Amino acid sequence: MVYLLLNIISIPSLWLSKYLFKKWINPLSVYVIIWYFLISFYHLKLINYNDLSFETWYIIIITYIAYLLGITTYFIANNTNTDKKSRKNIKNSQKLSILFENSQISFYLTLCFGIIGLIGALQAWTVLLKLYGTVTEILLHLGALYQMRVRGDLEGMLPYTSIFSYAGIFFAGINSGIKGKITLISIIPLGALIIKEIAIVGRAGILFGFIEYGLVFLFVILYLNERKIKSKNSKTKLIVTTLLALVLFIGSITFIKNLRGGHKTFTGQTRSIQKMEDSIFITPSIYLYLSAHIGVLNKYLEMNNEEMRFGENTFQFVYNILSKFNIVQKPSGYQKGYYIPVWVNTGTFIRELLVDFGIHGLLIFVFLLGLSITLCWVQFFDNSKLIYFAILIFLFIIVAFSFLMMITRLANWFLSLGLILITLNIIDRFNSYRKEVDK
Repeated sequence: MVYLLLNIISIPSLWLSKYLFKKWINPLSVYVIIWYFLISFYHLKLINYNDLSFETWYIIIITYIAYLLGITTYFIANNTNTDKKSRKNIKNSQKLSILFENSQISFYLTLCFGIIGLIGALQAWTVLLKLYGTVTEILLHLGALYQMRVRGDLEGMLPYTSIFSYAGIFFAGINSGIKGKITLISIIPLGALIIKEIAIVGRAGILFGFIEYGLVFLFVILYLNERKIKSKNSKTKLIVTTLLALVLFIGSITFIKNLRGGHKTFTGQTRSIQKMEDSIFITPSIYLYLSAHIGVLNKYLEMNNEEMRFGENTFQFVYNILSKFNIVQKPSGYQKGYYIPVWVNTGTFIRELLVDFGIHGLLIFVFLLGLSITLCWVQFFDNSKLIYFAILIFLFIIVAFSFLMMITRLANWFLSLGLILITLNIIDRFNSYRKEVDK
């Protein structure tokens, strides 16, 4: 019955997404696919999860409807989909950003931001080396380091240096997309991010970086392919890129899973999942990571016992900054956990938006997310506005993390987007000045 319901909703939604966006990969299809697999994995019941309540199903469905309404509202209001002549003229145009005309710009920006991010990562390791003496000892004490970070006892590291790595990853994705392949320069910001996240025993940050890189890489190829700038093999490259993005996604989750160690078996797991314990990729930990969060949402709705300040999850970095000036009390860095029958503390972005804003705030936020992500999509793919492209990528990251958490709780989401937008604005101003001089 569950899979019948999922197919009844998902299949028409995917066709509608293709009709609206003219591409199979789009804001609507990505959301639908993520939640299709999240719910499907949960109902495999390889761990003895509780059945989802009617209230949980209701919240999930109306959240999706709000997101869909946000998307369709844009198309209806702007008559974008029906104005075929206008769209055809735009698609046939060769209007390009200076970043896409000259791959050297994205190369040097990747190099610059990647090196700064790497310096920040190495500084973090110097702090750890003072504590433990050798790299081997550090790796053996990752569990202890994680506990220190949770308690706030891991001091001495320069804050927010990872934003340079994320900026480097953005421009590395552009450079790779232009070349139609993963470029060697991409290793610098991606490597810097991994090194830094190992130092702080992070997981979400690595996943964030790989998703950002994959999205930029993929959308640049889609953009260039639409304008017939790529070679005749561009469709093949697009397929390879998509598969590569999936491999990076799975590989990053596998790597993240091994960072903290921990048990391979869980209370309530079935015999079926026990057979997966020796698997390289799909282990009990990975299955838990890909399925459990909707169970936390279900348990939260059942208990309904969380009280937080307005927007404390969504804008947690603001509360953290204010707490440094003793204006507000510092919020907890981690969400409340629930036993489902495994202790898990992340419950999808729906849970955090409900805690922050209530049901009406949730629906308004998701509606605006659908509206704004569609606006940015059209402004980039049809009008070649690179500022909107950066915002589009980071809104897509919210959608990509929707199965897990509200990613904006991480300061890196806001700060790295801000750094990228400032850089793009400088590039635009320089390009405008150059054109004026040429006249």
